[in-house]
Amino acid sequence: MTRSLKRLSSLRSLLAGLAALGFVSLTGTNAQAVVFTGTGSSVDGTESASATITISGGVITVLLSDTNTGEHSSGQAVSGILFNVSGVTSISSFTQAGPLVNVVGSTVTSIAGNPTHWADSLSGTQIFIDTVPGTGSMPKNLIVGSSPNGNNGFDNFDPYINGTGTFTLHAAGITDNSVISNVLFQFSTEKDPFRRVVGVMSPVPEASTWAMMILGFFGVGFMAYRRKGQAALRLA
Repeated sequence: MTRSLKRLSSLRSLLAGLAALGFVSLTGTNAQAVVFTGTGSSVDGTESASATITISGGVITVLLSDTNTGEHSSGQAVSGILFNVSGVTSISSFTQAGPLVNVVGSTVTSIAGNPTHWADSLSGTQIFIDTVPGTGSMPKNLIVGSSPNGNNGFDNFDPYINGTGTFTLHAAGITDNSVISNVLFQFSTEKDPFRRVVGVMSPVPEASTWAMMILGFFGVGFMAYRRKGQAALRLA
C-alpha cells in the first residue's frame, strides 16, 4: 500500500512538471506563424502551393512550397508569392535557401548550392517575392513539386528549388502582432501569363490551445492511472 501511494505521488509530480514545461515551451514565444494554401488550374494543368509565414522579432520568414504532384509543365511551378503585412515600412535584408535540383524529363538530380534567382520588393505594405530571369532571360529556381514527369521543357528553367524554398526578410515597422493578409500565389514563367491564386488561411491552434490540449491529455492519463491504483488498493 505504501509503495502504491509513493508511485502515485511520483507520477503526480512528474505529470505536473511535464505539463508545466509544455505550457512554458508553447507560450514562451510571441512568434506568429500562419499557414496559407492555394489551388488552381490552367491549360498547363493543376496548380497547388502552400506557405507558412512567420513574424518574430522584426523578421519575416516564408516557407513557400509547391504541393503539386506529377507536374508535366513548368507552367505549373510556383514562381512567386505576394502578401500584405500591417505596419511594414522597409526591408533591410533578404536571404533565400532551399534544395536545388535539375529536372530533365522525369529525372530529378540534386545539385549543390542555394537559390540565387529570387528577389523581394515592397509596395506600401505589400511584399512580393518572386523568381527573376537568369541566363538567357529565363527565370531560374522555380519551385517544383514532387515527381515531375516532364514535357521536355522543364530543363529550360534549371535549377529548381525542390519542394520548399525558405525566404527570410528583416523588416522595419512590424511587430509580432502584425497582420498577414491578401496572400496570392504566383505560378508559371515569363513565357506564359503569370497566374495568381488566392491563398486561404489554414486553421492552426494557438499556443494557449495547444497548452490546454496537452494539459488535458496529461489529466486524462493521470485520472486513468489513479483509478487503476485505487482499484488495486481495494483488492489488496
